[in-house]
Amino acid sequence: MSSSEDVSCSEEETITLQQAFLKFRKETSKDAFITEKKKLKKKKVSKKKKSRTALREDFIMQALSYLGVPYGKRFHEEGYCTCEGCIESQVQLREEPLFLDCCALIRRCVKDLKS
Repeated sequence: MSSSEDVSCSEEETITLQQAFLKFRKETSKDAFITEKKKLKKKKVSKKKKSRTALREDFIMQALSYLGVPYGKRFHEEGYCTCEGCIESQVQLREEPLFLDCCALIRRCVKDLKS
């Protein structure tokens, strides 16, 4: 009984050496293509991460260059201002040429990085 089962299985699974080689070649070429595609994808991601990191660092450095710029003119009294910024710097900040709130700071940094 087992010998007849072996014969029937071997008859169904019989393929030529050439067919087996073609099947093997097709499978390995697909695997190689997928593997190569994954490697390329990883390289692209790492380049993107590097460029994003560099851009973040540039943005932060640009934002830090505006450290000390007053928030807004309307927050400084005419004459002698007694706000914390004016007292600390001992300068009347109302007369400063540039004022930046949070949104203006972001816009200014992006504009600076574009140019």
